[in-house]
Order: sequence, then structure tokens, then C-alpha cells
Amino acid sequence: MNEVTNIVRFFGADHIQRLTGLSAFQLREWDKAGFFAPQYAYENRRVASGRVYSFQDLVGLRTLAVLSKTHRIRLPELKKTARSLSQWSSTPWSSLTLYVLNREVHF
Repeated sequence: MNEVTNIVRFFGADHIQRLTGLSAFQLREWDKAGFFAPQYAYENRRVASGRVYSFQDLVGLRTLAVLSKTHRIRLPELKKTARSLSQWSSTPWSSLTLYVLNREVHF
């Protein structure tokens, strides 16, 4: 069996923006508010590569992008859902199956 050695494990904010459709402003604001912080980040986020995202972060942010853009779930509802989901998983946006009904997220 061939061993895969060239695996991307970390993503910069620019890659995350392209892969999720989220804006740099949105990523910064979610990080500042404590809603979604990158897994690897410097205390001083203003330095180059101050925010580095894991693959699991990418999956979670993609989920949030779909919920907010496709299903039009607003940030207050996402925050409320995050509080509920945190009881079940430390990475709820990337590890749980979510459903949307009447612009509310269920799991």
C-alpha cells in the first residue's frame, strides 16, 4: 500500500476564504467574538499567518457558510445552536449531522 505523505493539514485565511466563500471580515469578527476561532493562532492575530486553520476548522466553516448563505440562518441563531451543540461535541460544526427546519438548526 502506498503511503500518502503530501497531506495539507493547515490552511491560511486566504485559502479558507476561497474554499468557504466567507469573507476575511467575517472570519476576523467570528474570531474576535469567540464564535469560531482558528485551531492554531497567535495571541497577536495581526501578524502574518496569525490565523491558521485546521482541516476540521475548514469543514466547520464550510458548514457555517452553507447554513448562513444557503439556509439564511442568522448569527444569533447560529450562536444559540453552538451553545446547545457544545454539550455533545467539542467540534460540533464538523462532527455532527445537522438539519435545518424553518430556519432553525437541529441535530
